Amino acid sequence: MESRIAALLIVAVALVAPLAGQSPSYEELYRQSYAQYQAKNYPAMLDALQAMNTLRPNHPTVLTALASAYALNGRPDDALEVMSRLVRMKTWFDTADPDFESLRTSRRFIALARDLDQLKSERIGGAAVAFRIAERDLITEGLAFDRSTGSFFVSSARKGKIVRIDKHGNVTEFASTNAHGLSGLGIDSSRRILWACSTASARNATFHKGDPNDASLVALDLRTGALVRQVKAADSALCDDLSVAGDGTVFVSDSTGSILRLAPGSAELETLVPHGKIRSPQGSALSADEKRLYVADYGGAIRAVDVETGDVVPLVLPDDFQSMGIDGLTRYGNSLIAVQNGIIPNRVVRLDLAAGGLAVNRTRILEMNHPLMDEPTIGKIVGSDYYFVSASQGNKFDRGTPDPKSLQPGIIFRIPLKSSARQ
Repeated sequence: MESRIAALLIVAVALVAPLAGQSPSYEELYRQSYAQYQAKNYPAMLDALQAMNTLRPNHPTVLTALASAYALNGRPDDALEVMSRLVRMKTWFDTADPDFESLRTSRRFIALARDLDQLKSERIGGAAVAFRIAERDLITEGLAFDRSTGSFFVSSARKGKIVRIDKHGNVTEFASTNAHGLSGLGIDSSRRILWACSTASARNATFHKGDPNDASLVALDLRTGALVRQVKAADSALCDDLSVAGDGTVFVSDSTGSILRLAPGSAELETLVPHGKIRSPQGSALSADEKRLYVADYGGAIRAVDVETGDVVPLVLPDDFQSMGIDGLTRYGNSLIAVQNGIIPNRVVRLDLAAGGLAVNRTRILEMNHPLMDEPTIGKIVGSDYYFVSASQGNKFDRGTPDPKSLQPGIIFRIPLKSSARQ
């Protein structure tokens, strides 16, 4: 049986594929590391992983494999130092893997393994339940807030509909689009339009194997829920999340690797950022002057996109911050609020931007290991509070329809951000 490290290396290929203009050696290094691991040529495996870590520092899969390689090469101190770094980054991995057998009796290994396991129960934050949606199998995904009415809108990735939560907390069905699963939401306040991302996927209740993505951008009347228009994306696209600018421009994250733009009055989506510059675009947030779009790259980065030229630069992140697996991204003043559901444990993090907006100078975990959190996704700022979908439960549908008893209501959490700024 292959070790868990081998399984991680298999997954890593999708996350470490080279970007356009980048040396192809990164993917080749991955292939080398896995091939040498299978051949039990551990020195060569280590060489490849060290080179990968130089090119892409902080990637948890690479760090985990690197710790394994050090252990297999009889370098316990180096293996333990990498493990210690993952503890500081609050990123869990399974130390029961047989590759760590040589370290099993080390007191430091035992202590670090205990610290790693405790990460899965370490409680950080004080998020409160704002709303519960009784329907348990929606796979709640996107969230939007209409300031003029005080209503929240929550999309369903399973049933292709949107529910509304009014200012009194009453939950009603707002729109059933007959579209596929709905994810990201955004509001054009001046035109009273609710925009939604629609894509077919295996999580949709009506999906059949072999169905096309059929991705599109859906516009709904914010007063009535009536379908206003539907703008098709390319056949290969996956409409994941979106941001709406003040002039009505909609920026769409195509999670296959591009950023699309729908200008006001335009009938078609245009490509702002082509494939090859961002691996897997997810949540996005506009800067205060709306000249820059911050985009979460699920493989482990945050990109800043010039909304006029499409030029992309990576944000400079602190060395101790693990940026992999960011799904939702929202701006609050001079900070970004990120929802990470691609690492263990899932968390919500505040990232304070440095002057100029192209670097992060401070990070803080706002919420981690709340007992009701189950694959959190996307959030929105309302005043000085952050509301987010805390229990999408989408992971429970990835192996078929789960037992209804295993599901909980859809839950929206609230985090006060003024208090987090003083931490």
